[in-house]
This record gives sequence, C-alpha cells and structure tokens, in this order.
Amino acid sequence: MDKKNKNANKSLLERRVSMRERLKNFIGVKAAVVSGQQEEEHFHRDLELLFILDGEVTVFQAGEAYKLRKDDLFLINTNKKHFIHANQDAIIYRVYFTYHFIAELIQKEFFLFWCNTTIEYNSDYEGLRKILREMLFHYLDFGEEQVIKQYSLQLKLLDYLVRHFTIEMNTTSPQTYKENEYRLEFILNYVDINYMHSISLSEIAEKLYISSSSLSRFFTKKTGESFVDYVKKIRLQYAVEDLLYSDKAITRIAIDNGFSNPSALNKIFRESFGITPTEYKNKRKGKKAEEIVIQSKEVLKSLLTEKSSYAKEYESEVAQKINVSMNISTDFNTWENKIINIGSAAIVCEAQIQEQILYIKEHLDFEYIRVWNLFSKRFMLMEKSPYEEINFDRMDAVLDFFVQNKMKLFLDMGNRIDTAVVNRQSNLYKTVECVSFESSDEWNVMLNKFLSHIVKRYGVEIVENWVFEFTFFLPKRPYYKTEKYSATGVWEAGYESVKKHISNAKVAGPGMMPMTDLKLMEQYIGSFLHSKYQPDIFTSISFPYVEYKEEDEVYKKRMTNPNFLIDQTQLITDILNKFNFKSKFFITEWSNSLANRNYIQDSCSRATFILKNIFAVNERVNAMGFWYGSDLLNVYYDSRKILNGSSGILTKNGICKPSFFAFWFLKKLGKKVIEKGANYIVTTNEFQSFQILCFNHVEFGLNYFLKEEDSYEARELNTLFKDSKSIQIKIILNNLINDKQYLIKQRVVNEKHGSILDKWIELGSEQELGPEDIIYLKQTCVPHMSINKKTVNGNKLQLDVELLPHEMRFIQIFEK
Repeated sequence: MDKKNKNANKSLLERRVSMRERLKNFIGVKAAVVSGQQEEEHFHRDLELLFILDGEVTVFQAGEAYKLRKDDLFLINTNKKHFIHANQDAIIYRVYFTYHFIAELIQKEFFLFWCNTTIEYNSDYEGLRKILREMLFHYLDFGEEQVIKQYSLQLKLLDYLVRHFTIEMNTTSPQTYKENEYRLEFILNYVDINYMHSISLSEIAEKLYISSSSLSRFFTKKTGESFVDYVKKIRLQYAVEDLLYSDKAITRIAIDNGFSNPSALNKIFRESFGITPTEYKNKRKGKKAEEIVIQSKEVLKSLLTEKSSYAKEYESEVAQKINVSMNISTDFNTWENKIINIGSAAIVCEAQIQEQILYIKEHLDFEYIRVWNLFSKRFMLMEKSPYEEINFDRMDAVLDFFVQNKMKLFLDMGNRIDTAVVNRQSNLYKTVECVSFESSDEWNVMLNKFLSHIVKRYGVEIVENWVFEFTFFLPKRPYYKTEKYSATGVWEAGYESVKKHISNAKVAGPGMMPMTDLKLMEQYIGSFLHSKYQPDIFTSISFPYVEYKEEDEVYKKRMTNPNFLIDQTQLITDILNKFNFKSKFFITEWSNSLANRNYIQDSCSRATFILKNIFAVNERVNAMGFWYGSDLLNVYYDSRKILNGSSGILTKNGICKPSFFAFWFLKKLGKKVIEKGANYIVTTNEFQSFQILCFNHVEFGLNYFLKEEDSYEARELNTLFKDSKSIQIKIILNNLINDKQYLIKQRVVNEKHGSILDKWIELGSEQELGPEDIIYLKQTCVPHMSINKKTVNGNKLQLDVELLPHEMRFIQIFEK
C-alpha cells in the first residue's frame, strides 16, 4: 500500500475515532462491568447507577449501609459522598451519566433520582433491568461495534430513568436547597466547563461576590478536599479517559486537559498511580481486555436465560386473538361495586349532592357510601366541650338521608383537613373542619355519645351493617390534643367503644399508605396487627405519590410506575399473609391522581385505568373504594366551567363521565367468569347470555410527568400518552350449537362517544353553559349502542373488534 493510501486510511480512522468520541460526549453515558471492588469515600459529578449481576455489594452513603444482592439496583446522585465494598465474587454493571447532559435534557438546574431496590419495590425496576440487560448483551455480542445501536440503548436507558425515577423537591425544599447548594453547584459547574483552561479560586470568588478565603473554607467543608486538589482530580479523570479511549499523544492529552505540560501530567500520574501515563495505558488496556473476556462468561451464564424475554418486550402488539371455550367457567371472582367515596359528611346537607348520590346508587348500586369528618364544625354539635349537651340535629339530617334510602355507611372517623388539591405541591384551599378535642377523654366522650345516639335513633339492626374505620395516614391530624398522643391508644379505644355499643359492627383500619421503606412498612403492619385488637377489615389507600427523605430533605415524587396500585396491593397482601391475617382487606381510596384540576380526571383514559386495575387486583382484595363520587366536593371560585379536572365520576351538573360508565359496565357483567385477560373478561349467567368487557388502556408518556398535573389544557391531553395505537381484537367463542342465532348488542365509550370532555372541547370549551345545554350534554354523552345478529358456524361465533386508544366496549350476546 503506498504512502498516500496509508495516510488516507489513517485520516479515515482518526475521523472515525473522533466521531465516536464526539458521540460519547454527546450521549453523556458510560458503562463498565467490574468485579469485586473496595474504595475509599469519595464523590463525583456524574450520576452512578449500580446493577448487581452477581455476589453481594454494600453501598455506604449518608451514614446508611445498603446491602445489595443479585439483580439489585442503586443510583448515587451527583456529589453524594459514598463508598462501595464488594465481595470478591461480586460482578457489578456500573453506568455513569453526565450531570450536564441530563440537566440540558430535562431543562432543570436541580434534580434528583430515587432508585434503590433495597427499600422499595415496584415494577418500574424490572423495566430498568431489562434495558440494562439489553445494553450488556449488545456489548458482549458486538463489543465496540454497532455504536449507533449502543448509543440508542443508552438514550433509552436515560429516558426510562427520567420518566420513572426522577423525584421532585417538597414545596418548602427547593428554595432552601438552592440557597444551600447553589454556590457549590456553581463551583462544580465552573470547573467542569473550564478544567482545560487555567482557573483559580479567586476568579470564581469574584463571580460569587465572596472572598477567596471564605470560598476556600466553604469548598473544603462541603467536599472534604481543597479546591486545587479537586481541579487536579477532575483533570486527571478526563486525562485517563483520553488515555484509554483515544489515540491522542501524551502531550496533546496534557494540553487538552489543563496541564501546563507533559511533565505536570506525569507528576500527577506518579502521585496517583505510581506509574507514568504511558505505563498506565499499556497496563489498563491489557487488563481491560482480560477482564472483559473473563467477566463476559460469568455474565452470560447468569443472564443468558433472560435474553429471549427482553426481546419480546420491545415488539409492539396491535393485534390480539382471544379464544374462549364457552362451556367452561373459572373460579375468578366477579366484580361488585362495593364502596364509593362521597366526602365530608357535612356536604351531604346540600340537595344537589343528595340528588347525585341517589343517581349513583340507582345506576351503579354501590354497597357502601363512604364519608368522613362526622364531627364537623358545620354540624354545630356543641359550644365548647362534649361534656355538655350535644346537638345532633344537623348530623341527623345527613344520616337520615342515607337510612331512608337504604344505604349502608362506611364511616372514616379520622380528622381530615377540608381541601382541594391542585397538584402534589399546592391546594386551592385548606381548612380545619373538625371539632378540636383537647384530650383523649373529650374525644372518647364524643365518640361514645355519637354511637349511643345512632343506636337509639336507627336501631342496632341498621347500624350493625355500617363500617367504622379509624385511619391514621391520610388525615395527618391527631384525633385529639395531648403530649402523649398514641395512634395505638386511639385504635384500641375506638375499637372498644364501637364493639360496646354495636357488637356486630365491623371496625376497620388503619388506612395504610404504602411506604418506600419496605422494612418500616412491614414493621408498622406487624405492630398494628399485634395490638390489643385485630381489625375486622384491614384498610389501605393507593395513589401515585411517594415521599422520600434523603439526608435532611424531604422530597415528594409522582410515581411514574403505571402499575403502582397493582404493586402496592401485592406488597400489602404479601405482608398480611406473612402475619397470617385472615380477615378482609379493603382499598378504601384509590385513583390515578389526587389533583382536582387535572383534566385527565374527566377523560376516557381514567375509565380504562379503572378497568385495568380492577381486573388486576380483584382477586387480591375484598373491596375497593373509588376516589370519588361527585365534582361537587371541590366546587370553588375557579370552577365556573362545567369541567375543571375534578375527581368525581359525575360532573357538578350531574353529567356522567367515562369513569362512571366504567363502573356501569362492570355492574352489568354476569355472575360466572368464563375467561379473563389483562384487558378483557367474558362472563355468563343462568339465562344463556354472555357478556364481554374489553378495553385499550394507553399509559402516560414522559410529557405527563414533566409538568404539574394542573398545568395542561383539555386540548393537550392527547400529547401526554406513550402512543395512540388502536388494538384489533378477534374474539372467537367456541363450543356453541351450530346454526343457532345470537343477538349482539355493543356499547362503546371512547373519545367519539360517551366522553363529556371531548364533547365539551367540540363545543369550544365554553366556560358557562345554560340549562338547555346541560340537558343536551346529559342526553348525548352516553355510550354508543349498536345491535346486530350472528349465526354460529362450525360451533364458533367470531367477533372482530377495533378498540381505539382509551376505548372500552361492553358486548352482550343473547340467544335469539
């Protein structure tokens, strides 16, 4: 080969290497497989994700020791001091993310991630593992080849982390965080951007309007090292990277990374590693190649069986075939509408809310109506103390309404704040509604007088069918004031009082809110179940929010896990089974959001969310109480429009939302289940008729989590989901009698039919509509109905159904 061609090939190779380095810098993700490591306490700018492939690893951070085992995940946030001790046989997949790249990507200056499988469980972690395995398999199969695929997987990983594991600061925390950390962030950013130039602490001090000596003390206190040593460390890190992953000369590496000359680079290498840069490069490259060969065999042994499973995850299914044998029924429980939450008892004084409760009862037939704040100030029960005479007249008007209309009550005896939540950080209003009791004696007197009163007024045969629940999580206000307040004391006193007056009544509690710390949650449940009295019904609530504490800061996070309720339910049932709890388990409050100015609440998406979760957990719980009945619960000065994103299944004007029709379809199912899948159920009854309920639920995409829940307009909702794919379903009903004719009646709710939100948008989202307009909407916002006939052929009846995004369809099949 002539000299000209050699130079051309060399130039091409240099361009390829240069392009690869630019891509690497652009993506901002680095990954490596390492075996047993011991390291000193340190911190770094990059975020670090640990995936344990084998063995045991202990991570020490913020005074805590986290023991990680095979398949555990742990993310170390930027600038968090930590160190890792790994067993000799441990194999770790370490992935580093450049802080600046993520900040630019999500357009946030301050952010944190929460990813720690040692104290939290949800299905998002399995999705993360699958991406990491795919990255690892790709590397083991192709090494440094197919770099575009490699970088696409890294971006996929980063996207998944941002969507599912970002946490937000609490309302009071961001400003505090900025005041405390802005100065350090500025210094670290400045060094990160300018490390290749000559920089000094004095020039940074000038920009921050602080003396060099003060800034030096501040930096050393925060980082545990001097500014000069930190700059050297950063320069060394980048120099090592160039040394291992580029063909640059030593002189060029020194100049590019801020060293005055190659001698300065040689000096810091000898101080840090005891060898020269050239010796380090030769040693590390040989060792790196050897480690990859050895470790790849071990990794493949542990992961090979999972390779095929992740491949299927990434195929998008738009077609579905359901084969049903019509002469077989299963042991699945059919759904019963058990509990609907209405709100504070005092709101039931209003005629409008009574009218809507009656409508819900008539059409959906919920067994229990759940209310709270029985001792509301609005009832004017007493002047100062329960030791005096108590006037139950206003409360009686509410309870009479329920008794006269033959409705069972589910009474949450907790002390709740009256509020309308806008998003996870703010409320429209917040008021203390309940009477404030000065002591446990005062509360006990009121409770016992109330129980005695309802027994006398309605009779034991009525009130023994009610449920009395003592909750301790969502109403974060104590039942009474005292320095020695005890939730256990409240539970035991409440249980004794109810059983004394109404021996057959059910007593429920504690309204458990799932915790991120799984050990703490198990301890709490165990402690509650081992108190003096076990509940007749163990209760919990489920919403997509969690709180995390990292060092001294509390952060609140919207859960991006689409299966949060399914995972939380499984977790609690596992713990209850562990303690051999045999009584009933109710989820008394659940929904996709607590926000009452979130248009998702009015949409078809919420309806399919209801069906998805009921289908998934119905076998594990005895009852579920949806959050909640009517938008009238949160009418305020800003709710002039007919839709405001409130959580009711009826609008304030009594128009049915798609979520209402979800429960209506469930009520119409037969008593015996023939077959059930994730998005369909086939039932029958004794009259040779069949019912099919199917739906197409589309999960939220990244856009939904980038802003607060009240920040989207109604017209923007379609931008918040992962995709807009319809599902083609072929339903084949087998083992039917040939030539028999069936009547097929279908009812459909989607964005075209039965959706008040989409109809309102069609009308221009008018703020105020007249009585005639409301009547029109009530009449038109109903499921679309079609009827046709089909004849059995070859002992089969085939139905071809297309489900649009967020569509649910109820099909009734009658023998003609």
